[in-house]
Amino acid sequence: MWLNRSDIPNRRRPVRLSMIGCGGSGSMMLSHLTHLHLALQAHGYPGLHVTVFDPGLVREANRVRQRFLPSEVGLNKAECLVHRINLTMGLGWAAVPERFTTHWANAVPADVVVTCLDTRSGRRAVYRAYTTSLYRHTRFWLDLGNGRTTGQCLLGQPHNRWHLRRHALPDIAALMPDLLDTTLPDDDVKSCSALEALESQGLYINTTLSALAAELLHQLLIERKLTHHGAYLNLQTLSVNGVPVPHPTQRAG
Repeated sequence: MWLNRSDIPNRRRPVRLSMIGCGGSGSMMLSHLTHLHLALQAHGYPGLHVTVFDPGLVREANRVRQRFLPSEVGLNKAECLVHRINLTMGLGWAAVPERFTTHWANAVPADVVVTCLDTRSGRRAVYRAYTTSLYRHTRFWLDLGNGRTTGQCLLGQPHNRWHLRRHALPDIAALMPDLLDTTLPDDDVKSCSALEALESQGLYINTTLSALAAELLHQLLIERKLTHHGAYLNLQTLSVNGVPVPHPTQRAG
């Protein structure tokens, strides 16, 4: 699938990316985005401008699977990660220590949205924010989700102003609608210790999943060609199954 020129964010300015959630997968993904930023600049483009949303505070148990330092326990996750990246790389990325709402979809325009959430209500809020108005400018929505040893990352195009007159690439709402169904229970039990954190999710599930997701963004923004727009991961069997880009007649329109 060669991408339409109008699908690719303006190359004369930084690609505006909103990341919602920076816990297990999100904190890993944010690290990958710094490399993608440098890769874009190596190709002669301005790079990325990232805004990170997360109201959560760092807990000691988070540190076993997330990119936080001992001195950051008790501080906001988004602010810790973004401050560290800005300081070490000379960037001006932004942190919003709040829960994402439709207000932020209006206040912070995004070309690409990345969600690393563990609740159905969180995904539902993102879906509503980027699809209910005909004037949303978001081109792509990349969602990451996982259990203890399995996970998925899916890159799609939300049904908004950009995609009403074309066959949109199916997103997480089209391919896995159960993950947005707020009538179903969430498995969001908080771990009180590092051991409990490892029992609820595998040590490297977030690292592996975020690397696959970052590769999708690399293909999207630099190679400008997608043969697959997602992957299903199983660490128990050490397997990755790609999700092929469907033929236009098969896509949700």
